[in-house]
Amino acid sequence: MAPGKVMDAEAKSNYYREIVTKAVNDTFHLRDEAQDINIAHLEIACDAAVEFAHRFNEHNPDKKFNPRWLYHCVQSILSIYFKPELMLDGKIERLTAAAAAAATHAAQQDSQEEEECADTAEPSAPQHAHVVDLSASPDDTAPQKDAAAAVFRRPAVPAPPVREGSLAWTEDDIKQMVQLKASGLTHKEVAHRMGRGVSSVENKFGRVMKDGDWAAFIAECGLRNPTGIKRKTHDKTYKEDSDGDLEDDEDARPPPFKKARSAPKIPHKSRQQCRAQ
Repeated sequence: MAPGKVMDAEAKSNYYREIVTKAVNDTFHLRDEAQDINIAHLEIACDAAVEFAHRFNEHNPDKKFNPRWLYHCVQSILSIYFKPELMLDGKIERLTAAAAAAATHAAQQDSQEEEECADTAEPSAPQHAHVVDLSASPDDTAPQKDAAAAVFRRPAVPAPPVREGSLAWTEDDIKQMVQLKASGLTHKEVAHRMGRGVSSVENKFGRVMKDGDWAAFIAECGLRNPTGIKRKTHDKTYKEDSDGDLEDDEDARPPPFKKARSAPKIPHKSRQQCRAQ
């Protein structure tokens, strides 16, 4: 038909009927090649619908519709009659009695085939493996959620082994600690880098900051010692023992607790003294 020719309603209907018939005849050889005759019928109808959509859009440029949408509509409607087991999820009221019986029989056959193939190493693929099941169960969506979560899950970085707290501090360890503190790291971060406990780093850093032997290195690293090299008060030097506490300093100790004055005690009189009075 010429593109500019106008047809009446009857001629247009016959023309479209011829298009559909030709498309069906061109693809009808699928009946001989398909493993399932119902799948062949379904594919033939969908192909005919797409061919019809393309021809309709050519002659009706102002009333075009999406061929893919038509394909899905035809597939969804005809699947109820040709392959109802594809859409069977519980009970479907749209299924006729014959279609429901066929779907139940097909489901029983599939379950029997799965039981027979359960003991084999490589179970045989189902007969309709090329058909895509549009219904997804909750179990099918679980692996997809796990895979999506795994994309954003950062790999675990193993922490360095924590060394024993009783391990002696060497000169290199002290220098490394001071340099890390000078870079702006916290005690916790320094302990993580050096593989030591946080309390051990805090105690050692506090002692080094008060030690005059490390004053030059501390100043070289850019750290300021606010407390001075050694604290002196009244010509007495505060020294630290192994636990970091102050010793040999009477002024540093808290004042002794003074008890409050109590009321004078009244002497206790015996019964005889009371009677004599």
